[in-house]
Amino acid sequence: MISIYIYSFFSSIYFCCAGYILDPKNTDKNFYQSIIFGSILLSFLALFFNFFIPLSPTFNTFILLIILIIGFTCIYKNKKILKSFYYCFLVSIISTLVLTLDTINRPDASLYHLPYTKIINDSKIIFGISNLHFRFGHTSILQYTNALFNNNIFKENGILLPAAIIFSSIILFIYTELKKSFF
Repeated sequence: MISIYIYSFFSSIYFCCAGYILDPKNTDKNFYQSIIFGSILLSFLALFFNFFIPLSPTFNTFILLIILIIGFTCIYKNKKILKSFYYCFLVSIISTLVLTLDTINRPDASLYHLPYTKIINDSKIIFGISNLHFRFGHTSILQYTNALFNNNIFKENGILLPAAIIFSSIILFIYTELKKSFF
């Protein structure tokens, strides 16, 4: 459970840095919005790069380091390091609870999502892959984010983190906006 929390914390920082790249000022907005925007940026970056190269663990680690360096530079310029770590801490706690307390059996993950994520990691985009089997026609942008998190740091366990972090960020974003509206 501690390793899940550490990976969740590091992943939420990764999303946060990507969000600050999209919106470096981010002064009066909801912080969780930067994590959500970061997930969108990383998803489309993964899709773009997969047109040309496979999203191998080495390439994914390189992208992770580049995003972290640029993102930390933006966060440092705005003097929001402690605030960012605090919000990433909250997101990490909720995502860790989601990952550890989940008891629902999801039998379609091994049929649809995991094989396609493996294809994304092993080769560039294959046009007509759904002709091979219909299950490869049911893809989403989140699978590209999952494939991007298969890197040398998280290994294969990283493909579970993005969905939990995005879910946690959306829940906290809605909670914060409702709190602003009603109180």
